[in-house]
Amino acid sequence: MGQLKIKNCLALEFVLLVFFLKTVPAGSAEAAMNINVDGNGGADYTSIQEAVNHSKSGDTILVFSGTYTENVDVDKELTIISKSGNPEDTIVQAADPGYHVFCVTASNVTISGFNVTGANSTGKSREPCGIYLDGRPEIFRTPERDLDNGIEKGGDGEVTEEVDGKVDEGIDGEVDGGVDGKVDREANEGVNSEVDDGVYACTITNNIISNNILGIFLEEADSNTLSNNTASNNYIAIFLAASDNNVLKDNTASDNKGGVFMFGGANNTFNENRILSSGTGFLLEYYSSNNIFSNNAALDNENGFYIRGAENITLINNNASSNNETGICLDSSSNNTLKGNRADLNRKYGIHLNHFSWNNVLRNNTASRNEDGIMLYYYSENNSLSGNTANLNSKNGFYLNETAGNTLESNTANSNSGHGIYLKSSTFNTLNNNTVNSNNLYGIYLDPSNNKTVNTRIVTADFKYCRFLEDSSNNNTVSGNYLSSNSEAIVANYSENNIYDNHFDGKTTPETPFASRVTAVIDRIRDFLTAP
Repeated sequence: MGQLKIKNCLALEFVLLVFFLKTVPAGSAEAAMNINVDGNGGADYTSIQEAVNHSKSGDTILVFSGTYTENVDVDKELTIISKSGNPEDTIVQAADPGYHVFCVTASNVTISGFNVTGANSTGKSREPCGIYLDGRPEIFRTPERDLDNGIEKGGDGEVTEEVDGKVDEGIDGEVDGGVDGKVDREANEGVNSEVDDGVYACTITNNIISNNILGIFLEEADSNTLSNNTASNNYIAIFLAASDNNVLKDNTASDNKGGVFMFGGANNTFNENRILSSGTGFLLEYYSSNNIFSNNAALDNENGFYIRGAENITLINNNASSNNETGICLDSSSNNTLKGNRADLNRKYGIHLNHFSWNNVLRNNTASRNEDGIMLYYYSENNSLSGNTANLNSKNGFYLNETAGNTLESNTANSNSGHGIYLKSSTFNTLNNNTVNSNNLYGIYLDPSNNKTVNTRIVTADFKYCRFLEDSSNNNTVSGNYLSSNSEAIVANYSENNIYDNHFDGKTTPETPFASRVTAVIDRIRDFLTAP
């Protein structure tokens, strides 16, 4: 009887042991290890790649100071960090300049504390990167270092030509939709879900990225964090393609051909990054949506922010100043929000809505000391501008050319060398409760523009006139305005307009006669009126 009990107990223990072995996750039976790398010997390994090859998921690789000439493929969950924590004394130099310094194809990888440099050869078709997070399904990845499936069409010298065309020439050329002609995320989704889970939850932090074609490149890589990296003298500092839900914080990019580029990404957050002296600071291209940029600085670039073919982008409290072209440009982009941004001292436009940019909201932005403060051009329609300030520009505060259906309310346009608010060939716009003061030409100037509604509060002491209506400006309504200290209050030449309920200081009638067809009903004229 006692022997039977012993046998039963042993059988139960065996069953429990089998159950335990089946339920414990693979790899958890063995604790994660620290692996040391020292190129001078005396550690576990002398190269980072050798340490990666002999590691298991969850291990930490500590790299001693020195220069490591190699290309590192990371295909498992690892933490790879410099032992000193100082990227200036731990350098990883590409052994093959036509291949990535770090190529990551696993999730939950950390790379920190390195100077990553030298992936700068254009001889291979896929542009080499300092750090590459390759989240594509494995069947779409090329064999290791077999790089025939390029980002652009392959060939010697073509990367330089392609990137220069996109970055240096004002981004006027087509970008071919991103990677491999187009970021075809939808076409790969089914394969992606069946083959692998992509690259996610990686952390790239505290690195110096220099002298690469692409500094850091995320391709179909989601939910990663890039922070406190410095990228200089790359063609493009940071590039996201079809990558979602990533966080970029406190990175600095300077003296690159391009700063931060994104094609086809959604729900990414960019906070407190600085892009200096690069072709374009931030470039968002087609299929990018629902991304948030806050408290970033884009200074001394060709363009600060260039957003083309994108929607539902939010820019809050960014500084896009002192750029050679434009501070913030929305080109063929709709349903975006710009709030509390500063776009001063740019050579051309502070903020530019260009080519079919619709339904955007611009609120409480500053665009001063540019050529034109805020410009809406060519079928940019149904935009709302409120609480913006455009002062001291060398031409106009607000300039609307060939636009329609926009609303300008409670904006300020003072001391501009041209007009405060200038509408040209624009229809059905509404101006309400704006302040235009001390502009060199006219406070508000409508130049052959039909069917405007002008319902504007003007507190002005313009040098010349406050001229609302010019030749061929028909069917406008001018009402509810406050005008003070102008040589001529309202001028309407050869125009069929309705002018009423305006308040004048000092002059009861304009010096230039109204055309006979104009209906002028001035209800209240008050001398020396100070507008509330």
